[in-house]
Amino acid sequence: MKIKNEKNLQEITNFKEFLEYNDIVSNSNIKNQTIYNYTLDELQFLNCIFTNSNIQNCNFEKIYIKNCIFKNCNLSNSNLYKSTLKDVIFDNCSLVGVNLPESLLNNVTIENCKANSIILDESKISNLSIGFSLFNFSSFGNCNLKNICFNNVEFIGANFSNSPLDGIDFSTCNIEGISVMQNDLQGVTFSASQALEYVKLLGINIS
Repeated sequence: MKIKNEKNLQEITNFKEFLEYNDIVSNSNIKNQTIYNYTLDELQFLNCIFTNSNIQNCNFEKIYIKNCIFKNCNLSNSNLYKSTLKDVIFDNCSLVGVNLPESLLNNVTIENCKANSIILDESKISNLSIGFSLFNFSSFGNCNLKNICFNNVEFIGANFSNSPLDGIDFSTCNIEGISVMQNDLQGVTFSASQALEYVKLLGINIS
């Protein structure tokens, strides 16, 4: 994914002050900015690059993010309830404790991120790619998942209850203690060792 007219993006030097007067942030470069405990609903981030910025404990319900890149950013414990993310990249970010239920995610890439305890319950998620990231104790309950790619992701204690997993490959992931419904496992791919552990959980003895 490429940012349009990247060389001509406007530089925002005081992000918090900018948000006080604008609910649409577009064609912007946001570097080394910090905002905490900030509340603003129905924001729009369009064609932006966020770098080395802290956006923690913020309440951004129903935010719309399209064609944006987040590099080395911290969005921990922010509330993005009922938000839309389209064509978004998170690279080396902290998404720990982010609240993102009942949201729409399309063409989102998450690489080298920490997203433990992130909540995505009841979301519609398509074309999601996650690699080399931590999603321990995350929750994908009651999600609609399509075209999902997981590569070397830790999902220890994660919740996938009532989310059909057809076409998803967990073979390179750590899925120790995940919660899944047996009826949702059709078409899922496990490694041999993962499949053996799951069979044991079902109480089936292998001689």
